[in-house]
Amino acid sequence: MDRNMFLYPWDVLDEGAQALAERLQDIGVTSVSLAAAYHSGKFLLPHNPKRHVFLHEDSRCYFPFDRKRYGRLRPKPGELVGEDAGPFWADLLRAFRQRNIRVDAWTVVFHSDRLAGENPDCAQRSAWDEASPHHLCPSNEEVFQYGLALLEDIAAAGADELHLEAVEYGGFLHGAHHEMQAFADRQTLERLFSPCFCPACMERANRVGVDAERLRWQVRRQTQRFFDMQTLQEEDTAEWDAWRAMRAQRIAEFYRTLHRRLRAQSRKTKIRPILWMADGAQPYAAGVDVKLLQPWVDGVMAAYPGAPCLVGAFVRQVREIVPQEMPLMGGVRLMAPQTVRAGQVKEYLLAYERESVKDLFFYNYGMAPLPFLEALKRDEST
Repeated sequence: MDRNMFLYPWDVLDEGAQALAERLQDIGVTSVSLAAAYHSGKFLLPHNPKRHVFLHEDSRCYFPFDRKRYGRLRPKPGELVGEDAGPFWADLLRAFRQRNIRVDAWTVVFHSDRLAGENPDCAQRSAWDEASPHHLCPSNEEVFQYGLALLEDIAAAGADELHLEAVEYGGFLHGAHHEMQAFADRQTLERLFSPCFCPACMERANRVGVDAERLRWQVRRQTQRFFDMQTLQEEDTAEWDAWRAMRAQRIAEFYRTLHRRLRAQSRKTKIRPILWMADGAQPYAAGVDVKLLQPWVDGVMAAYPGAPCLVGAFVRQVREIVPQEMPLMGGVRLMAPQTVRAGQVKEYLLAYERESVKDLFFYNYGMAPLPFLEALKRDEST
């Protein structure tokens, strides 16, 4: 049984790698997933010994990388570790492995406010040709190669597994700033504003026989009706199905290429995509077809059921798209609204056990209230 705890670099730096490794071992954690590359954010840290609120810079990394491998799209070290993340990374690996805790790399790949903002020609573009301020487009070959180089460098640095977030076509609602919109129908907003019509996507669509320009104008017309509170018109289902299949093939190509490159380098680093499935979200809408990924990954990580009583329905939803023989890690979000009292932690563990899901990951150490973390230790039977 694997119990994986998601960590931020500032958790390690502020508490100390050895002290944190000892604390996590004490509550039954068997592996950690460190945010090796992460986007900007504001984080409330209820039990951090040095700070309560932390503002993270725009898209920074916390592992040693080879600068010669990158062009204009390149990682940028976090200010907390300076220009050389090597000592921080080495200390982290040593401290956790001394406690027999596996070290994995939680990596946000194509969601990068810094790189998308600096390179709008590499960003996703809406039906109105407006560049995303935070999401690079995987159809773009330069973006594709950047993502591969990033993950190869993390594997070379010694991560045991790659836990991949945002290897997909980014949605509209998961942004980078204080997001504001006047409409309650979030699903329709996501559907209308998430499709990317950048030149690379348009070219790839036309290559497989999809009339991308026609779809773009269809999105514009539908959006105007939505803004005017009118009923949306029926869509050309066959054309959209072909469009989505094109995107899924591109994401599968990324995983296939990554897997083959790592094996060519004799690296045994495991690859696990993080599937965002909270509140009924569907990975396929973002270009992720798990069945296409199956030959190239070592399992998936499903995030997150909304409450312990919903774990059964959540696992069934996951298994509709994840083959039964594929290793599955179930997620527990140790913060509101998914978790609001310490007693729910054990309820999550028991609910997953009933569904025969033994490997779990917890989000996340620094932001979780201390009683939620302590509840993991009290549960000796699981």
